[in-house]
Amino acid sequence: MKQLLVFSVVAIFFPQIVAGECLVNGNVTCDKFAEDHLAKDFNASFTDMGGIGLLIVLLSVLLSFTGFAFWVWMIVDCIKRKDFSDKLLWTVVLLLSGFVGGLIYYFTVKKKDRG
Repeated sequence: MKQLLVFSVVAIFFPQIVAGECLVNGNVTCDKFAEDHLAKDFNASFTDMGGIGLLIVLLSVLLSFTGFAFWVWMIVDCIKRKDFSDKLLWTVVLLLSGFVGGLIYYFTVKKKDRG
């Protein structure tokens, strides 16, 4: 039933897909258009940036891993902490809120021990 509903919606709003025809500007097939324009434009966008796109991706991955490691460090600190009355509460907060919860925990609990 669900598949029939999806097919009906697609058939109503996108009849060219159901009929198997796809034309760009009424005269060029979609396959020909994709071969001529899309692949070239996609490749050119990365090469024209001179490697900055790759640098941005690498920095994003590095920051993601660093944030994840920091979050895990805060969870381990919370679990191993002795004489900590709100251990269960903070563990749940850290597990549900991710990196932001780790920052809050760091500045409200862990930083107090140093000062």
